Amino acid sequence: MRNFAPHYDYENKTNLFGQAKVLTVDKDKRTAKIYLNGLVGIQEINAILAIPYDYHLGKGDEVLVAGDSFDAIYVIGILTPKSDTDIYSDNGSRAAVVTNDDTSIIQIYSKHNELVVEYDTIEEKTRVACRDGNLEFAVPDGNISFQSRESIEFSGEAIRFKARKAIETTVQDCPGEPTSSLSLGSHQIKLKCPDLRLTAQRGSFYLEELRITGMRVLVNLIQATIKAERLETRAQTIISKARNIYQTVENLTQLKTGRLKTLIQKSYHLKSKNTVLKSEEDFKIKADKINLG
Repeated sequence: MRNFAPHYDYENKTNLFGQAKVLTVDKDKRTAKIYLNGLVGIQEINAILAIPYDYHLGKGDEVLVAGDSFDAIYVIGILTPKSDTDIYSDNGSRAAVVTNDDTSIIQIYSKHNELVVEYDTIEEKTRVACRDGNLEFAVPDGNISFQSRESIEFSGEAIRFKARKAIETTVQDCPGEPTSSLSLGSHQIKLKCPDLRLTAQRGSFYLEELRITGMRVLVNLIQATIKAERLETRAQTIISKARNIYQTVENLTQLKTGRLKTLIQKSYHLKSKNTVLKSEEDFKIKADKINLG
């Protein structure tokens, strides 16, 4: 239906009848601000609701208005299609059912005609929408549980978890036994898993004390540098294999051992400013040729 207001004499402000759009609604006073497209220079007009109380108007609804003057305009009908299955609350919130050949959806709208909850009965999917404002789950004296047979996904600019005591994450196998777990306590972090892999371009660890206990350690590095005030190594057996070994000691190198055996395939070169060789018992030198001096 088009606006019939241009057919009337606006200067006399009488016999107004036509289509208008709702701007705001005051349900307590049963009034609404409307806009008539045919009125040049006039943006808002106050109108009185003359429709049954179970009719619910909202911003953007098209209505039919009539009146003798601009000071006495009444809303006498609603032109915006409304579903017969819509259920309205006192403040204008409503629940609607959208049904066609492929879908059957139950929707809940706020009093501002914003979609809040949507349930697809065919796909069995529920969606909670909060376009403006925040969404909060508050249970001051209870628990909140999210349960899903498949995956649960969180996505956002930032995700934060806060707890007063602990945060725990666990991965379980089919029988329900935990296979991997991460526990963050107030003074301790525990990580347990069959296989741990860390991948990064750069890493830094600042620890006052580090203790590693295991059955086997495999390290594959291009270059390694260890700086320490004191370095101690304790082992039953130490095996070292290298193409070249260079050691520089500024003061003293001391070796204390039960037996010492050195096997050299080619030459042995010993050079020092002073050399002392001392044996409490036998001292043997054996070679095909010995040169002294």
